[in-house]
Amino acid sequence: MVGFLIGLVWAIYLLVTILLVVAILLQEPRTGGLSTAFGGSGLDTMLGAGIGRKMSMATIVLAVIFMALTIVLHLLSGK
Repeated sequence: MVGFLIGLVWAIYLLVTILLVVAILLQEPRTGGLSTAFGGSGLDTMLGAGIGRKMSMATIVLAVIFMALTIVLHLLSGK
């Protein structure tokens, strides 16, 4: 049962990690950056004018989940 739980937490951890990287790369930069390198002016063009604040909040939430899952994985590993 513990092995299944560790595997499930690892799968969620991997998903959160990928989403966190995507959220960071798509954020509106202050001075241009990777989001403008794809030929647009950032997420405002794609998803509307108010998306910047939502992306910032999503990044914070994903970062907190990432840190919590890191602690849980450490505790489950028993090392």
